[in-house]
Amino acid sequence: LQQENLTHMDVVNMALDLCAALTVCRRSGYCYANLKPGNVFRHGTHYHIGDLGFLPLYEIGHIPLPEQYRSSYTPPELMDGTHPVNDTADVYALGLILYQAYNGGKLPFADSAYVSEEAIQMRMMGRPLPPPANVSPALASVILKACAFYPADRYQSASAFLSCLDSEKEDHTVLFGSV
Repeated sequence: LQQENLTHMDVVNMALDLCAALTVCRRSGYCYANLKPGNVFRHGTHYHIGDLGFLPLYEIGHIPLPEQYRSSYTPPELMDGTHPVNDTADVYALGLILYQAYNGGKLPFADSAYVSEEAIQMRMMGRPLPPPANVSPALASVILKACAFYPADRYQSASAFLSCLDSEKEDHTVLFGSV
């Protein structure tokens, strides 16, 4: 998805496809721990997850996120490598991808597509995220819940996130930016 301009319906389709893929992954006994735009691929109107960043569910809650999977899309509680992976890591990452798509290609607190250390630290310290710029308040609320600082405040599964996204897909906001 690097540098690809997306319409609202592109982002909706991406969100629905990725939530479905994460749900299948979970039902198959895995958590996808490396979700980021560089691992999302578009084929026509469908989106797929690439890379093999899967962790077996039996390891969730027992091991920290491997360093090679930490990125700007990693939840705050997993960045330092001292906390075990939780059930909401993939939901958080997908929420940030959607945030970026609806925010002109920028992650929270970033002034440009480049993410500064200061912007990352603000998110890691729990500063409330401003709503993405180019989306309805209702859809912004759905995205912000996925990106909540505390895991308990996020959607607890990709299927729960999918249900809320599905109810907001009729908003026809035009995007200005890329992921």
